[in-house]
Amino acid sequence: MGARKRREAILLALTSAERRELERLSRSRSAPAGEVERARMLLDYADGVSVTELARRLDTDRSKVYRCIEKARQFGAMEALEDRPRKGKQISITQEARMWLIALASQDPIELGYSEKVWTMELLARHARENCQIAGHRSLRRLAKGTAHKILAEAEISPYRTTRLTQSTVSPVEATADVQCLYQEVKIVRKRGQPESEPAMPVVLYGEKHGGPAEDGNYVNVASIGVFVGIDVHTGYIHGLAGESNGGVQFVQFLKHLHAGYPKKTKLRLALHNHSSHISRESLEFLTAMPDRFDLIFSRKHDVWLKLVEVLFGKMTRKALRCVTVSAKSDLISRLNEYWLCLNKESAS
Repeated sequence: MGARKRREAILLALTSAERRELERLSRSRSAPAGEVERARMLLDYADGVSVTELARRLDTDRSKVYRCIEKARQFGAMEALEDRPRKGKQISITQEARMWLIALASQDPIELGYSEKVWTMELLARHARENCQIAGHRSLRRLAKGTAHKILAEAEISPYRTTRLTQSTVSPVEATADVQCLYQEVKIVRKRGQPESEPAMPVVLYGEKHGGPAEDGNYVNVASIGVFVGIDVHTGYIHGLAGESNGGVQFVQFLKHLHAGYPKKTKLRLALHNHSSHISRESLEFLTAMPDRFDLIFSRKHDVWLKLVEVLFGKMTRKALRCVTVSAKSDLISRLNEYWLCLNKESAS
């Protein structure tokens, strides 16, 4: 057997800029470990350290050192720090299938016959697997919920999360930012005052209470009563409405009541909790019909501002409902609506 042929020495010259960058990377504790190791290889090799000695110092093999030096000679020292792209496994899910999955996640599960109101990744992946071949996307026949999550995350879609309601959806962080901006705006208006020629955009703090099933004289359960209240932050005016509790329908009635109390071209902003009645079918239809009239900003559950509405509800209970006996629901509803009128007259006087 003949002697193994020795590899020829590779000439590697580093510019001053490359050397400075490699020295910085070699001392870094936050850069990827592979880049730090290759930076040390190139620096030491350029300073005359042999390949064998480099392999010993870095506890690696000679072929790895040779590959790094050869890449630096061919493509440059900085390009040698990163791995070159490899063939890898071809993408099995087509772009058309991804778009179909994104469109599917934008639909409500209820529209497709499910009882869930929002998608879970497991439900979305299962529905996609069962229906992909009919839609012509066989590449999704083995879709896992983790892969579905990655596809939607790339498109910045979270079908299982409900956020602030406007004509376009935003993230919960943006919704919180909107509330903070609202705080600052009201604070500035109260401090500096607002000229009459340029009135401030109304900000209404909204809350609602629903009574449990009551019993009439014949001990028959009747529908519960809902009380809907909004406090204008700038004027202190209280918009109160009482009626039979009917979810989104009653919320729409309150929005109509609010709509009638302000100039038509003024945009109304409501700070409120994220309740199902606020995004019901009736509510969405009404808000869509008046796109530039209302802006609903969903606040956090224990927001300080919305606690003012809870304080108002407590005052209502003490002043208008304590030790009160009524013969019918209509009498109670009339009493509550009269209470809001009297409260506003007291505030004005």
